[in-house]
Amino acid sequence: MSSISKTSRDARTEERIKTTGVVYYSEGFETYDPAKHATSYTGKAVDLSDRGACITTGHFFPNGTKIRVTFRDMKNLTAIATVRWCLETADGVYRVGLQLPKDVD
Repeated sequence: MSSISKTSRDARTEERIKTTGVVYYSEGFETYDPAKHATSYTGKAVDLSDRGACITTGHFFPNGTKIRVTFRDMKNLTAIATVRWCLETADGVYRVGLQLPKDVD
């Protein structure tokens, strides 16, 4: 992780670690769609916990969308995550809240 600092716990049950670094993501995991799986995009990590993450992307994702994420600066931690929220910022970037599966290595 490039820059780590603890954030407040807010309403979550798990502590979030503020982080920066490159995230690769791809979509199309709700159904079998190899064409979408093959296309990978680059985003940035914002924070991370055992069961969730926040990233910034250039794409909007509806709630419930499944995306594959790889956190490059965290030993290429990879998971199929579920989008829980997605908000567009003033500069046109999307902040995406992800739920990670229980069995992420």
